[in-house]
Amino acid sequence: MDVGAGRVSNLLFAAMAFSLSMCGQDAKPARRGDSTSDSVGGSNVTSSTRDASSIPGSDKYVGTVHGPLPTGVTLVGGSVIADKFGHPSVFSFSHVRTPSGEMIWLDSVETRAGGSTRQVVLAELPIPPLANDERLFMGSCDVRGRLDGSIVAIIVNEPNVSRFTKVREAWRADSRVRRFDLVPLEGVSCEDPDRGPE
Repeated sequence: MDVGAGRVSNLLFAAMAFSLSMCGQDAKPARRGDSTSDSVGGSNVTSSTRDASSIPGSDKYVGTVHGPLPTGVTLVGGSVIADKFGHPSVFSFSHVRTPSGEMIWLDSVETRAGGSTRQVVLAELPIPPLANDERLFMGSCDVRGRLDGSIVAIIVNEPNVSRFTKVREAWRADSRVRRFDLVPLEGVSCEDPDRGPE
């Protein structure tokens, strides 16, 4: 068997197993597909008034091995992160609700002997409360027209569109240094494939 083909096969299996394991969690699924989460409330804000650089990161869950999730944590949604070629990587996002608020976890998906998988939290991003006109996207955003599966963004929810260009905040997950970094908003857009073509 070709080693490269075996690695791709293992990655695809891990991605499928991760998706299936997330479906089995005690969670409220996102209404628009795995890559988005709808607004959870807040005031009706029409422009970003948050300073995202001041969002505290406690790193409380970094290093946590999950599947099942820790006590008191529920899954809201998730997405396998695509590499620059659009193929599933060995990293994923988990949008979770914790006792201290909502977070996005950057997870490493590890395949173990026998084909079982587990996720390990590499970094966490506390999500500020979303305004009534906001949505959270992960793993389905572009930067200057190119897919960047490592982007998490808060966008303004617009009716009758599948591509969202009004981005309020965006972060890039960096698996090498295990953190989320703010990114410039220029050129960032996110897509909801469940809404179909515009």
